Amino acid sequence: MRASLSRPARAVLGLAGCALLLAAGGHLALTFLAVAPRNAASSKAADAVNDYIYPELEQNWQLFAPNPLARNETVWARATVRTGAGDFRTTPWRDLTAEDVAAIRGNPFPGHLDQNQLRRAWDAYGQSVSGPERGKDAHGVLLTTYLRRVVLQRLQQHVQADADAADAAGDRIIRVQVRGRFALIGPPAWDTARASERGVKPWFRTMPWWDVEPGDRIPGSRP
Repeated sequence: MRASLSRPARAVLGLAGCALLLAAGGHLALTFLAVAPRNAASSKAADAVNDYIYPELEQNWQLFAPNPLARNETVWARATVRTGAGDFRTTPWRDLTAEDVAAIRGNPFPGHLDQNQLRRAWDAYGQSVSGPERGKDAHGVLLTTYLRRVVLQRLQQHVQADADAADAAGDRIIRVQVRGRFALIGPPAWDTARASERGVKPWFRTMPWWDVEPGDRIPGSRP
């Protein structure tokens, strides 16, 4: 005759089952509120929903109203470098998004930095900073500073590599410039309603030059 579980063991299993059910129910509820159309419940629980969903469970669509991106966006950057000899040079434009894609493609465990850091910094800046391409309120200044620092760190790697290859010490980035490249995703051949979107050339949005501030640099970095 098969021995039955002891009362403590059954109690532990029961508690574990209840915990799993509560966790699954909470996950489903928060995920539903994240993708559902805006309502009183989702507004009231917005902080809890955002803390749980982002960034690991972020989704680019809404329940009942799918809204995938209709264009490809890539972030480019360049820098003005002061050399150790006191001269100045401007680096070529670098496609930072392409570098992220190359790091992700074929990687079964891509890092969040490659997937999200640059993209989220650019999206937040583009959505929140308007006018003559600069944010003057505290939030706009914060987003501009964050994007500038992300780009600076990325460009520093290339400037450092170039300096090491040329055996040229003292090269230092003093300002950076960012631009976005936008290209519409063309409609399928059978979609005649959007035929005008075919053949649209990519366009750019170029930011002004941003001076690098002392707090932008990683402590101990050379460029």
